[in-house]
Amino acid sequence: MANKKKEECKAGLPSWMATYGDLVTLLLCFFVLLFATSSVDAEKFQAIAQSFNDKVIVINAGGKSDEGSKLGSGIMDLPNVDRNIHDSKENFKKQREEAEKMASEFKTYFAENNLSDNIEVEVIGDEVLLNFKDGILFSSGEDELNADSKEVLNGVGSLLLKYPDKNIKIEGHTDNVPINSVRIKNNWYLSSNRALAVLTYFIEDKNMEEKMFVVEGKGEYSPIAPNDTPENKGKNRRVEIRITNYR
Repeated sequence: MANKKKEECKAGLPSWMATYGDLVTLLLCFFVLLFATSSVDAEKFQAIAQSFNDKVIVINAGGKSDEGSKLGSGIMDLPNVDRNIHDSKENFKKQREEAEKMASEFKTYFAENNLSDNIEVEVIGDEVLLNFKDGILFSSGEDELNADSKEVLNGVGSLLLKYPDKNIKIEGHTDNVPINSVRIKNNWYLSSNRALAVLTYFIEDKNMEEKMFVVEGKGEYSPIAPNDTPENKGKNRRVEIRITNYR
């Protein structure tokens, strides 16, 4: 058998490698262009950083930054975080002092009228909480104000009128014992009706503005003590008045 003649290798690279090389070069150029257009503009970045130093820094359409120029048709004004925090602390401090002053007035009134044992006064943050204990406003299982309660609420209402800019939340609370009444369906109704009775007195007898008030009946679901003893159940049967700067 005759020996096959070996194929001769052509000089130079195969033709397909030239096409491949051109493709790789084009891809490289494409990604270089992408990177160039997405690079961070140092001047713009510096302008944004400086805006945190209590200055109004703006960037114009040409990419330059200065004070007072425009970004398109608007201005970029970043807030001063430190100043906002300081203002917030000062505002809270002022409201706290006002709440403590108000609480002191209530404590003085209750002490002078022998009510301190039946009504607790507490400052929580910038809020004043009045806790009317069981029996001071309502008889057991009733949702109508008793005879002595109106004298108590009259004094409370007179003090509240000194703070017309405050918001007042009236909350009714019960223990976990189901109410046995044909007229009152359950503890939800009892707590809500009691809060509404206090609200009605303030509006009708003290001529206070309705927009000052929020009323909530919380039933047995916001206890301040376990419902395990008669004493603790008595603590949970209460009406609370919360005096705040917000709703």
